Formats: sequence, structure tokens, C-alpha cells
Amino acid sequence: MRPLVVGVVTVVLLTLAITVYCGVRTQRFVSFRDLEESRQLLRELPLTIGDWVAEKEGSLDTSDVYQLEIENGYVTRRYRNTKTRSEVNFVLMLGPPGRLTVHTPEICFGGRNFERESNRTLVSLSGTNVSDEDASEESFWRVSFINRALQGERIAFYYSISSGNHWAAVENPRYEFGRQFLFVYKIQVEAIVDRAGSDPAHAFLVDALPTIHQHMRPCR
Repeated sequence: MRPLVVGVVTVVLLTLAITVYCGVRTQRFVSFRDLEESRQLLRELPLTIGDWVAEKEGSLDTSDVYQLEIENGYVTRRYRNTKTRSEVNFVLMLGPPGRLTVHTPEICFGGRNFERESNRTLVSLSGTNVSDEDASEESFWRVSFINRALQGERIAFYYSISSGNHWAAVENPRYEFGRQFLFVYKIQVEAIVDRAGSDPAHAFLVDALPTIHQHMRPCR
């Protein structure tokens, strides 16, 4: 009789543990209201940020949205600078870290006409977080590709992850963020680097990050 009781208790505890784990991973136990408010705030990011004006509001492929679990939790736009006429493609997403962090430009971008120019490099920006009086440093990965079909045209990507506070480019974001947060923000900015070396994506980040921070909430 005693082994039977122990077996039943073990099965019950195991079932409970699996239920809790699945509930956490699928956000069943997360306040839907808090999550939806964060998504809504993200989608309210202004179409005009300083000298940058959104010329096009885009959408991601349905399959990507499903795989990344970011339904109603992203914005993707093409911004143009009214003074320099430079353009950038911009994406800001809110979703589970396990999905968002593994999709990087090195993996997702390219084709037979594109070649990665070099390994990604770390780029730091200071004083961009208006909510932080200490103006802590924020970091981004930068990687560039050469388009062989367009006479060596270079395309630069900047990307990073945030828990709603600072942007942090880390070696293993899935581990760093996944063990603490159910949701994270991911940013990606892409632009053509001109022959003179002008980097519109970098300029956009410098100009736009204070506004972007105002449309993010700390992840819980």
C-alpha cells in the first residue's frame, strides 16, 4: 500500500511541476494586461523622431511572427532623415527571449549575392537612456554585409536585447536574459553605408534611442 501512495504522490507532484513550467513558458501565468499594455506602448512609437520620419509602416511575415511569438508586439518601419535623406530599416520587437535572441542577422540575412564582411563588433553608445540619471552605457552588435550584385554595396546591421532598461549586446543573450525574464525587447536597425563611410544606422540610434526608451517598460 505504501509504495502505491508514494507512486501516486510522485505522479501528482510531477504533473504539477510540468503544469507550472508550461504555464510559465507559455505566459499563462503572466498578467495579460501588463503584457498588452507594453505591446500597445511599443506600437505607439512616434512616426516622427527628430529629423527622422517614417515613410513606410511594414509588417513581418506571418510565419516569423508565429515563430517569434511577437503577435501585436512589434513595429517595423523605414525612416528617412529629412536633412541627410538617409534611410534606415527599423524593427523593434517584444517577445520570449528564447525565440528572439537566436535570430540574428548573421543567420537570417543574406543570400548568394551577400557576403558577411567581417565578424560582428561591439559598439557602445552612452547617455541615450533618458530614464537613467546615470546615463549608463548601452551596447549593440554591428555586422556588415557586402552586396556583390551592386558593386560592393555595404549594408550595416545593429542589434541588441533589452529587459526594458538598457540595451545590452552579450555573447549568450538566451542564457543571460532567458533565466530572468519571460519577455525581452529586441531592436534591429539596417542601412546602406555610403562610399564616404557615413553610417545612417548608427546616426539613427543616437537620435532615436531616448524616444524608444520612453516606449519601453521593464520586463517582469
